[in-house]
Amino acid sequence: MESEIFAIVVPVLFKHLYPKKGKELTADINYNNILFKNDNQYLTNYIGRDLNFQERQNGKGGTNILTLQTDYVNPVTDKIKLEMGAYASIRKVDNDNFNYIYNSTTEVWNQIFNFTDQYTFNDNVYAAYTSVSHQFPKWGYQVGVRAESSIYEGVLAGESTFKNDYPLSLFPSIFVTRKLNDQDNIQFSVTRRINRPNFFN
Repeated sequence: MESEIFAIVVPVLFKHLYPKKGKELTADINYNNILFKNDNQYLTNYIGRDLNFQERQNGKGGTNILTLQTDYVNPVTDKIKLEMGAYASIRKVDNDNFNYIYNSTTEVWNQIFNFTDQYTFNDNVYAAYTSVSHQFPKWGYQVGVRAESSIYEGVLAGESTFKNDYPLSLFPSIFVTRKLNDQDNIQFSVTRRINRPNFFN
């Protein structure tokens, strides 16, 4: 049994503070590259019988993820705050797994195609948001909107192709908070969310 995993993680962080208190700009870049390879062999011996069963599994693949994010915060006044940002996630996954049974008569490893697991997919998400919050002595609110678009492409076993292309959509949100005392608040919120299918759906 042999397995190898190789990983590269590269984070780059940037933060700019303005003279104005609370005003800042941040930007993050994260790159992850994970490669794996395995070679496993299994031998099954049957008690009381001159018989054994040999199997082998070979696998390889990897994941590449690039994430970009930037955020801007500006307290316009002591009670009003503006926030903006953008986000991108670019992901590629490649996975191959092959299974074999050893034929002792021909001394050949025969591949079991029904247990072959091959897939590749690209998943890209692009988004941007803005929000404004305003705080009163007893009440507060936050209103925002996020724009998002995503593209998904996948190939299974080198034959079946899947693709989901989601055009630019808007996702508004509203939060209203009522302060009861120094420790307790009541909040009402309305948001639009989405749960998109992944590769295995």
